[in-house]
Amino acid sequence: GQQLQQYLQNGTLPPGMQAQLDNAKKAAKAQIISGHAAKGLPTDPNMNSALAQELAAVDTNALELQGKIATNLLNAGINETNMSANLFQALIQMDATQAKQMGAAIANFSTALAGGPKAIVLGGGATA
Repeated sequence: GQQLQQYLQNGTLPPGMQAQLDNAKKAAKAQIISGHAAKGLPTDPNMNSALAQELAAVDTNALELQGKIATNLLNAGINETNMSANLFQALIQMDATQAKQMGAAIANFSTALAGGPKAIVLGGGATA
């Protein structure tokens, strides 16, 4: 859980996800540059302000998507951590319950070995 939470804190993604995002960003930029070239426009962002703006938009969108993915990983990490904490608490409770039951069983067994509870007979009926 903590590993997933660290991606948002560090501003990174798992390597495979980062590679996919980088490849998508490169492909989008290549498509934009190709479109400008097909129209006979300059493919150098320094010479074509519209191209520069479109390429900057790709970077902005990729950064926004990276943030969303990292937030999703953070939420998954938090859920996983909470689930682990809840499971740990449930195990502690089960252990305490079992220890209490074991103590009662040992006490009952000791009583039985000692001859059982002393019974007092009143009016012909036995009571403990």
